Amino acid sequence: FADLDAMKYLLLNHQVWDLNGAGPELPLRLLAYFNGLVVAHSTHAAFNSRRLHLLGIIRWTLHLMLEATELYAAGASAKQTGANADVPNERKAVTAAALKNGWYAKPPLVSRVAAGCDPGVDMLLSCKTLLRRVLTFMLTPGDLEAIAGAAIYTVSITGGQEKTSEDMQMPQMSANTGQEKLAPGAVARVYLLRLLEELVVDGVNEIVADDSKTSRDAEGLNEAAVEPHSGGGSSTGQTYLGTMSRKKG
Repeated sequence: FADLDAMKYLLLNHQVWDLNGAGPELPLRLLAYFNGLVVAHSTHAAFNSRRLHLLGIIRWTLHLMLEATELYAAGASAKQTGANADVPNERKAVTAAALKNGWYAKPPLVSRVAAGCDPGVDMLLSCKTLLRRVLTFMLTPGDLEAIAGAAIYTVSITGGQEKTSEDMQMPQMSANTGQEKLAPGAVARVYLLRLLEELVVDGVNEIVADDSKTSRDAEGLNEAAVEPHSGGGSSTGQTYLGTMSRKKG
């Protein structure tokens, strides 16, 4: 992408999109495009990740994730209340619009998510995937702070916490009857906490790999100093001797 200004002020601008009026289709298509730029097997994944990071893609994705979560919560509230007269007209209009435009995802069971299953919200999963791929190549302390702050903010997102009309009509003998379900805010929090966990594991693995490499290098130097080559073939673990034998060949 040559025109960074167009990328920053047009594509990464929620005011242009009108998420509430357009539904999740447009941001999903854009997220799919961005994810394609930074997918692991892409030749330019590292370069694209750094360029996107400079454009503020991390905070943009977090902002999109939180805004989408609020819309999913509004859609879930509309699904629950229906024509409930106790809901204020203004709030009812907002939630009805969110539901009408497709901002509703089937709430996942707590038991399945706790067992490691994906909550199954494509929009939020795409956001998490983009964050994971970009941060694989470029991660700053500010990024971790922003992710943690977003996870905390999801606690304030309400909606979709009570039983829906579908749950009320579910047969009593159903396997899912009486099982607790995750609200949209909790689903977003699961994705963000799993992202933090993966980043921490990546960091630990990188530290362990560096320590192992340093230890192997140090052991190789010690062995070369104490046990000089006695002629003949070279040992696999001796880099210098292997190089010498190749030169002779």
